[in-house]
Amino acid sequence: MFDMPSTPSSTTDEPSHIPVIPVQEDAGTLQALLQLMHPIDPPLIKSLQFAQQLVTACDKYFISTAKLRIYLRGILSEEQCLKEEPLTCYGLSWKLGLEQEAIRASRYTHLVDLTDISVANALFSCSGGLEALLTLWRMRNTREDALEGLLSLVQPRTYGNCSSNTNSFNSHRSTSIIVGDYIRRRTQLKELLKSPYPKCEKAEEFLGFQVTPGSSGCSICTENAELRLKAIKVSVMEALEKYPQQISGYVILLFAKA
Repeated sequence: MFDMPSTPSSTTDEPSHIPVIPVQEDAGTLQALLQLMHPIDPPLIKSLQFAQQLVTACDKYFISTAKLRIYLRGILSEEQCLKEEPLTCYGLSWKLGLEQEAIRASRYTHLVDLTDISVANALFSCSGGLEALLTLWRMRNTREDALEGLLSLVQPRTYGNCSSNTNSFNSHRSTSIIVGDYIRRRTQLKELLKSPYPKCEKAEEFLGFQVTPGSSGCSICTENAELRLKAIKVSVMEALEKYPQQISGYVILLFAKA
């Protein structure tokens, strides 16, 4: 941790002879540590970098992080921090045992390249272990499976003759569902789902399909097309509610100090 200085050969009250212990932490970090340990005003934590320095210092000097968890909840939940440094928010929340904060932060990690070794190392260091990274990978794999389920909600189909048909001369199909190229649809949907809170404003654009009436001049066909479109949108909204946008659980914490 640090080396204790040797006892001076002469005794004096002069400040120049007071033993000095060099440490790696800067003055701000040390002051915040002392504020955590003593019943005085809590430290002001304005950046994730400073928060990470405090967590590291607590580990180094075997200082409880119980109070630190209280003071870090706010910054780890700030929208700007989650957008700019989602992995740091996630890793620190994981390490400190802030379950809900870690779950929320995981929503913002979909744009992070987990195959990058530097990213993996950074998360390992920040979270204090490998499980935080493995949990994100499990979520990614689950998302891939669920992606296929979303795409399968819409299949190309042509429905039977319109009920307005009175003779063979004006006979026409009721409604058709036209689906676009699969690869393009999958790529587009995957990008849309990288948002922490994806929204489906228009189901046709979201899943890359069209519902067309059999005859543009037939009111029954138009009504049927609208009803089928609404039914598909309801199914999409229900599927989005269940889509794995965040980690589903939290493992036993091994690294945060009670």
